Amino acid sequence: MKLWLGASIIAGMSAIATTPAVAGSLTGATVTGTDYYKVSSDGTNTFIDPSATLSTLLQGDASNPGGNVELFASSESLSNSEFVTHTDVTSLTGQIGGKDITLSSLTLADWLTDVGGGINLAQKWFSDALTANGLGTLIGSGLDNLLYGQFLG
Repeated sequence: MKLWLGASIIAGMSAIATTPAVAGSLTGATVTGTDYYKVSSDGTNTFIDPSATLSTLLQGDASNPGGNVELFASSESLSNSEFVTHTDVTSLTGQIGGKDITLSSLTLADWLTDVGGGINLAQKWFSDALTANGLGTLIGSGLDNLLYGQFLG
């Protein structure tokens, strides 16, 4: 599971880095729950910064990033059995362009939710990640199932 979460974060960051930003800024940001890190940036490095304000962390753009809020921060230290039974959710809420938005951490139950077509969110995410990284031809080849199994580790 740890490899799975790490790869999820890396792939998510890759998708964000390659997708041009078109949305407005997040305003009125608040966090509910306790399982999160505030991560600041000095332009070169990132570091956990518990005293950082959300408004400072969440400003910036690709050329001058602000920081990050890592939801479900404990996922990196949980054993597989602890991850399986973890149900606490931490959420970041605010508004973008006057519309409410909520970003929440995902539990195993979320990843295993059926998203249609006989697949769950984890399988959909993994297939989409393969496709986005030029490996879509692996889907349905059998090798995708082997890689998915390794991914879940």
